Amino acid sequence: MLDKKVFESFILKVNQSCQQFYVWMYANNEFAKHQEKWNKTFTKLERFLEDKGCKYKNFWDVVILTLQQAWKLGIIRLFDPSYFSKDVKKENPRLSLCYISELLEDDSLKQFITEEINKHSNFIESIKKQRPSLAHNDTKAINNKIEAGVENLFEGLDKIITEIKNRNPHLKDCNDINRELTEKLSKSGVDEIFEALLEIDNLEKKEE
Repeated sequence: MLDKKVFESFILKVNQSCQQFYVWMYANNEFAKHQEKWNKTFTKLERFLEDKGCKYKNFWDVVILTLQQAWKLGIIRLFDPSYFSKDVKKENPRLSLCYISELLEDDSLKQFITEEINKHSNFIESIKKQRPSLAHNDTKAINNKIEAGVENLFEGLDKIITEIKNRNPHLKDCNDINRELTEKLSKSGVDEIFEALLEIDNLEKKEE
């Protein structure tokens, strides 16, 4: 039987992955609005060192990439096998959808999960191919393409979580992933950061 604490932990993991995606998306969009100006301002290494360029071009080049890798890896881990291949005794289960499905006793519910996930198979398979490049700095990442469908995937996971709760009375009080609220909070947080950056930018121009 699926334990409530295990299911709650899985929902939290989905929530975190969802938020990582939205934070990256809105941060990337906001950075793109100012990227050309900031790149022109800090083009030489000496300007970067002397003039705080790290808060713009150099810093954000790293931040955007890190945020992107975080949501990719977060999603990939949601679809990991239940156990690592060398865990022969199966002592350390992974908190993935595969493991959650194994703990369910309702075969029709398992079938529902399989059918729902199959709708997003193109996206899931394409993002799984990114895993080696997330851990190693190699050329494998260059030609890897992620298929469209990340937001649809979270919608599908939302359906799966809701269905599991509906069919298991002991899980009915578990949380939802609440995509709408997560998106609003993520955008609000990113907006706050960029508002502060632009305010500092304007103050420095006035001082000049």
